Formats: sequence, structure tokens, C-alpha cells
Amino acid sequence: MSGRETDVDALFERDADARLLDRRRREELGLPSTPQPPSAASPRFGAESLAEDDDSPRLVRPAALRLALEARPDRELIPGALVTVVATLHDDGDREVSDATLRVTVPPEAEPVPGSFSRDEVQIDGEALLGIGLRLGTIPPNGAVRLRFALRILPGTAPLDVLATVWAEGVPAVAPPALRLRRRAGHAAYEQPRPFYELEEGEGLDLGETAPAPSVVDARSVAPAAPEPPPTPEPVLPPPPPEPVLPPSAALPVLYRRIDGDEVRALERVYTGALPHGLAALALLSSIAAADGAVGEALGLSTFARSVSAALPRALVAARMGRPTPPVVTEEALAVLRPAGAPPLTPSPAPESLGPHLVVALDAHGLEGLRGVLGRQLADPFLRGVQVLLAVAPRRIDGVGAPTVRFEDAVAAFRVAAGGWLMRVTVRRTVDRRFDPLTADDAGLHAAGRSVVEALREVIPT
Repeated sequence: MSGRETDVDALFERDADARLLDRRRREELGLPSTPQPPSAASPRFGAESLAEDDDSPRLVRPAALRLALEARPDRELIPGALVTVVATLHDDGDREVSDATLRVTVPPEAEPVPGSFSRDEVQIDGEALLGIGLRLGTIPPNGAVRLRFALRILPGTAPLDVLATVWAEGVPAVAPPALRLRRRAGHAAYEQPRPFYELEEGEGLDLGETAPAPSVVDARSVAPAAPEPPPTPEPVLPPPPPEPVLPPSAALPVLYRRIDGDEVRALERVYTGALPHGLAALALLSSIAAADGAVGEALGLSTFARSVSAALPRALVAARMGRPTPPVVTEEALAVLRPAGAPPLTPSPAPESLGPHLVVALDAHGLEGLRGVLGRQLADPFLRGVQVLLAVAPRRIDGVGAPTVRFEDAVAAFRVAAGGWLMRVTVRRTVDRRFDPLTADDAGLHAAGRSVVEALREVIPT
């Protein structure tokens, strides 16, 4: 260092004025400048000043789970369309997660495709994923697990929401919002008929046109026809064997439930009293659920609905007296459901002879979707029971002389409100185990149920 250069680090080791006076005195006497002390650190500028020493400990980030959910395609869906749902779970920390559990909730209007579940391209059983939750085991630091399955869209036009939750003990987890699948609306929601130029061979097309007139030919330009040979006698064939008598056709997939004025008055007392909204909704669903008939007996719906109706009076009395509400939907009641049950081949009695009755007419897709709902497994018996009763909520009422348009509109609005309520309480119950949907209140659900009871009062004499 020359005599004209200044050591800034050395100046700030003691008083700056004393250092300047000492430097000037040495320059006047011709003495060399003060040597740099060996303990002084070399200056650092820019990014070097932020760099850590090699021997300094590096901060280890704790484990943190982040879930991503996507679907392809996710819009313009028609009945029968297949949607691929992909759930990717990331560990954004520097420590492994020893035990993580993932659960996906699909809407009732979509059914999972068996055999389509896979984890990192390895096929798995998806029953746990859609039920109590799939245990994923150990997830490495900064690693990811990818799960994929397919959904088949059932008839309808309302949007569908797919929910996913993940949890691990002592590890924070971030789940995405509900994944919304949008379906086509209006007449375009269903598959359009093929145009005439795409008809297969053998398929006809009735255009209502007359056959073309035969062309006129000049008789003078036609050569005389040769005599026709005598007709050959047709061989005499033996008479065909008698056709076998087929068994009677299977009963139509129709569910119904008889209802009278006493039940309507009981529902009016439920909705005019100070009862929890969840309990009132369960009482309404069990009263109007169309669970009777050959299909209901084969699937176990009739026995299940009667079991819930038998347990409701005690729960209503306990709620009116301010006491703890006993369970209404039990595991024993759910055990009678048979998703794979086959209806008998004998026709069921005509529902028209029952008087006023609620009806659910099922086509092939509707019956398949109902079997899918009955086959699902939920950890909470109450939530699963509400899901089953909501799947057989009536679409119309027969056997009455009054117009039923208001009732059909009220039931449709109640199904929409109950579906949204079921989704909300399912998410709330997953987050807070102390939350009881049976005693919870929901103003929108309660208003929709009151409208159904009022519409019933108009069409059923009490």
C-alpha cells in the first residue's frame, strides 16, 4: 500500500480523527505508513457480501405437502364422456413425509371407471382413494406422487365438482379448491343424431318422399319378349318347430313410495318446530325417498329407508327436548344395501293402484349410476346415508288430480340445495371432526325443504 492510499478498514478500527492525525504526522516526518493489521478482514462487495461461509450450517426446510388437481377434458362434457383426473402430491420440504393419506370425492353425477386407477403408472385399487383415503406411504424430500383415474359423466347439465384432501400427522398440507367440470347445456348436452350421409349400411332414412314415377318407354322400340319358362314348383318344407316360451320380462326399473296426508302433516310439524336443519332434511329425505318396488327390494333400498324412518322419532324427540341426538343412520342399516343386486324377473304391481305415490323412473344409465352411489364407501355413516337417500329423491308424483308442476320444481331445487349442502358438510367434517352435520343449520337447505312440504300440501289432501 502506497503512502497516498488510505486503509478504510483500519481507519474505522479506532477514532477517525486520531487516525488522520497519525497519518499526517508520519507523512511530515517521512516515516512509512502504518502496516495493515493481520486481523483485518478483506472487504466484500455485491453478491460476495451475501455469500455464506462454506462451514456455515445450511437451513433445512421442514416437510410440507402441496396437492395439485387437474382434469382432461374439463368442459363441454356430454353424457358418457370420459374424463381423466390427475392428482399430484408434492413434498416441498427437505425432509421426507412418512405417512400421507389422500382422498378424492367425486360427485354423484359421475362414476369412476373400474380398472382406471394408477399410481405413477402402476395400477391400484381405487376404492380406498374414493372412500376413507389412500395411504401413500413415504414421500421423499422434494419428491412427488402422481395418481390418475377416469370418470364417466352421467346424464345432466349442471357442473360437477371434484374435491381432494390430503393430510399427514405433523405436516402442513395445502389442498387445491374444488375442480369444476362443466357440461354442455340445453339441447346440445346430449349426443346429436348422425346426418344421413354417415348412416351405416342397412340403416334406412324415411324422408316422407313418394317413389319416382316409372319412365315411359316407346313400345315400338322394345323387342318382343321371349316366352317365360314354366314356374318351378316350390319344395314342401316341414312345419317349423314351435317357438320356446320365454320367461316374463324383467320388471321395469321404477322406484316409488306411497305418501298420504298423515306424513305430510308430520313433515309440516318438523319444519315449523325449532329443529336442527340437518335433522329436518334427513326426515324429509327419508319420507319422500322412492325406495319401494322390485328394484328397491333387490338393491336393499326399501329395508334401508325403513330403518332410517324407524330411528327418526327418537332423534326428533331428543332434539325437541334439547338432549344429545342419537345416531339415525347406522352401519347396520348401511350393511343391507346391495349395489350388485339383480331385480327379479316377475313384474312388480302397478304403482297406479297405490294412490298418491312418488316416482323415480330409471333408465339404463340411471340404474348404473345408482349402483355406483350404493357402492361408495364413506367414513361417516350419516353422510353416506344422506347420499343414498338423495340419489332416490323423487322426480314426480303420480296418482293425484291436482297439477304437480310446483312440486316437481320444488323437489328439483331441493336436490340441488341438498347436493351443495352435502358437499359443504363433507369438507367441514374432514377438517373438523367435532362438527356434527345432523345438528348443523343451513338456511338455504331449510328453505328448499319447506317449499317441498308446501307443494306436497297442495297436491295431497290432508
